Amino acid sequence: MDNTKYYEKFDWQSAELSKKLFDKIQKLISVIPSDVKTILDVGCGDGTISTGLNEKFNVFASDRSINALKQFNISRVCSSADSVSIKSNTVDLVFSSEMIEHLPDEIFYNSTSEFKRISKKYIFPVSYTHLTLPTKRIV
Repeated sequence: MDNTKYYEKFDWQSAELSKKLFDKIQKLISVIPSDVKTILDVGCGDGTISTGLNEKFNVFASDRSINALKQFNISRVCSSADSVSIKSNTVDLVFSSEMIEHLPDEIFYNSTSEFKRISKKYIFPVSYTHLTLPTKRIV
């Protein structure tokens, strides 16, 4: 299901996502539990949210697109959401914004298992349809 051409053709520089997301990043920061120190942002795209969250937390960013990962300069790893190259129980919170609802069923289910494997405390998916607040180890 991995489609390199699809992930690499997006024009990250022209998207100017940072201008559109500043207020949303501030809202996200306000609802993240106070005991969170480390975050993995899965499907981070151009890193706008990862970079914003990195102002307060130690953020690791993950995306399938190597071109997306070139747009910012914090800790990052190129990997698919269903196979993230990070050790188990590594971060306090696994975060994903507007990504999981686009995954085919099999990759979605494998991704949620990956999120649980990597997270020590919380899983925080955000989708177009709703904002899901962090809940201890529940997807």
